[in-house]
Amino acid sequence: MLTPRDIHEMEFKRVWKGYDPDEVDAFLGRVVTEYERVYRENEKLREQIEELKKRLEEYARSEERIDEALELAKAAAADVKAAAQRESSALLQEAEAKARALLAEARTAAEAERRRFEEYRRQVDRLRADVEEAFAAFERRLEQVEPAGELRAGYAEVAAEGDEAEDEHTRF
Repeated sequence: MLTPRDIHEMEFKRVWKGYDPDEVDAFLGRVVTEYERVYRENEKLREQIEELKKRLEEYARSEERIDEALELAKAAAADVKAAAQRESSALLQEAEAKARALLAEARTAAEAERRRFEEYRRQVDRLRADVEEAFAAFERRLEQVEPAGELRAGYAEVAAEGDEAEDEHTRF
């Protein structure tokens, strides 16, 4: 490549009918000055191009790292989502199993309470029958011992109290 120094140091042969050496030297001086300016500008542009190439390479490497990080983030998000779905499914199954167990326990307890209630009802019915039988037996004995009129009045009073008590028990 031709440098400004090459132009400046260039010497031409002198011939008899040639150009005026002072004009040639003056023109070459202008050419050298202009060429130096263009040469420096060209060098500066080359440096800028090299700097831009380096920056472009850095950006390309950064872009690759960003792409890799993005892919890793996507994979991690997918893993977290899958783990969360597995955990939620396991928790749901556990909750359903607990609910079934509680429901079975509640049904068993309700059935036991129903049986106890039925047993109490049978006991009340037996007691009622026993009391009615005892009153009937008592009435028969009293009729044998006392006159019928006085006995009936006392029995009616006791029977009325018994009916009230029976009403209270049947409300249950």
